Amino acid sequence: MVPVSLRDIKEIIFGIHEIIAGGESIRSLVGWHNGNYPPNQEPQKAFDCDTHTKYLNFNICDQYGNKNMIYDGLKTGFHVTPQQNVSMVVGLEFCRRNDIPNRDPIRITSERRNQSDNKLIFGSSWTLIYYGSSSIDYYPGRDACGEK
Repeated sequence: MVPVSLRDIKEIIFGIHEIIAGGESIRSLVGWHNGNYPPNQEPQKAFDCDTHTKYLNFNICDQYGNKNMIYDGLKTGFHVTPQQNVSMVVGLEFCRRNDIPNRDPIRITSERRNQSDNKLIFGSSWTLIYYGSSSIDYYPGRDACGEK
């Protein structure tokens, strides 16, 4: 298998919110409300290898569904659907941007699935492969990246 960067190919990437590992999710859309992302900060920005851009999701609910800026970004993420037959993630690098520190992805999950796209939002189609630090839990500063 040959390593390929997501920035070099046309993968299908879309934002999600209201997600927990192994649970169901809701697809995010462009907008300025809960579960939306701004038009110039879409999910594809997470993979453009430009540390001056960002993917932002306005999911501002705490774990009980109460709106609270302290939890801004909690339970958000993205789906990546590779356009090749077989794909394997070998690494991710997370960076902090010029934003509110509470939006930084300190703890992350990575899951995989082998089912059709129409089942992406159902938790039963996912298998957890990683839960832990994004490597920016220590403070590298704004506009800085963690370890690869």
